[in-house]
Amino acid sequence: MKKLIAFAVALLFLSVSGIAAATDVQISGDYYVRGSYQKNAEGDNAMTAGIKGGTVEESGTMYYDHELNMEMNLKIDDNTIIFTQFEMRDETWGSNNPKEDSLSDPKELYTDSDDDGFVDADTDKNGDISAAEFKKVANKSELDDNIAVEKVYVWHKFANGHETKLGLMSGGEWGTSFHDAADDVYRVRYDIPTDAVRIVGILEKAAESSSTSNGQGETGDVDKYILGLLTKLGPINFKPLFVYVNKGNTSDVLVSYIAFDGEFGNLGFEAEFGVSDTNYEASATTDARTYGAYANLWYASGPVQAGILGAFGSYDDDANAAHGFGGDFDAGGAMIMGVDAGFGGVTVAADGTVSGTVNDNLAAGRLVALYADYDINDKLSIGGYAGFAQCGIDDGTPWDGAKVWEVSADAAYKITDNIVYDLGAGVAQLKAGNNTIEDPDKAYRLFNRLTVNF
Repeated sequence: MKKLIAFAVALLFLSVSGIAAATDVQISGDYYVRGSYQKNAEGDNAMTAGIKGGTVEESGTMYYDHELNMEMNLKIDDNTIIFTQFEMRDETWGSNNPKEDSLSDPKELYTDSDDDGFVDADTDKNGDISAAEFKKVANKSELDDNIAVEKVYVWHKFANGHETKLGLMSGGEWGTSFHDAADDVYRVRYDIPTDAVRIVGILEKAAESSSTSNGQGETGDVDKYILGLLTKLGPINFKPLFVYVNKGNTSDVLVSYIAFDGEFGNLGFEAEFGVSDTNYEASATTDARTYGAYANLWYASGPVQAGILGAFGSYDDDANAAHGFGGDFDAGGAMIMGVDAGFGGVTVAADGTVSGTVNDNLAAGRLVALYADYDINDKLSIGGYAGFAQCGIDDGTPWDGAKVWEVSADAAYKITDNIVYDLGAGVAQLKAGNNTIEDPDKAYRLFNRLTVNF
């Protein structure tokens, strides 16, 4: 609480008096309070328990949660701005346990089975570090769980028109939401805008494990090198992106994306295609190659927008690897299946690590969905969604050929220019790919939320 009060005082001080170099301080954000009910709609309970090998039992819960997001931008001059973003009290009411940056039992996150004082390499993806050090980081004992720093970076525009960003910033938001996972990452970004094309170069530090005490040097680091282009081909926006990921002497990944979008009168579209190649230094580990594709076509006229979308993610049988749709991809507006009925079972992370647990996001799947939104008036809008997906893995497990469908609807009412009340309801059904297990019960989710924007 002392840290929260100190933070509030600091914000007030900056708002009133500014800082020595700043000429303008802009504060914005939002706060929401939400009430939810869900039944069999959490990734680890009855909806997917049978697929995961557990028991199929109905599970229902009702809860409230809230969250405050605040952005504070310090304009130093016309060509220099410091951007900051904070998340405060992201928590479920009554739990006394913020959801973000809080761990109930840090011991679950590390293992020192041989009692050598170092985290086992198999459980620590960054390489062996001191178990005491890792525990300290895992339980975030030096952080205040009430406040999470989401972004801190500086933007500067040079005299020649080039731009740079340095610091902690969003790592996604390229092309479409397909393949995106807009986690906050540490980057150096440099943009070269021209009349024909914007060239984007990025150096990203995904993991830093170098230490004089662990003997790892640079072998445990994960670095990303990114090159992107933004240009137009007639009325179509063209957005290729190339990502090279190096994880020391363990593995490297090369990912190529090509995204398009455009509008032709009342018709709009977006599409994206990506290929991922993972190469391992160890000869005993099979290299992985996967690809994915996405397309979305919509019609918009006055208060009505309706569309159809499809997505595909491949599965590499030899490497046992699935192509993910991305953590930010909501399957076109799904309330349940994109998060809680994730397909894949295995995924290849950006650092080349193959995970053998059920993925919470769609992967190695085939998806088709219909959606529509209608603005009844300036204050009230409604929307509907219907989606179907099938798992594309081929391993003989209940995930092999599993299917899921969802139907949901939502509505939003603008009370004032800054206050919005919205609610939604959805139902989904997961079907196993064989008859060895019982199909989970239908999943339900209801919510209502009040959001204040400032």
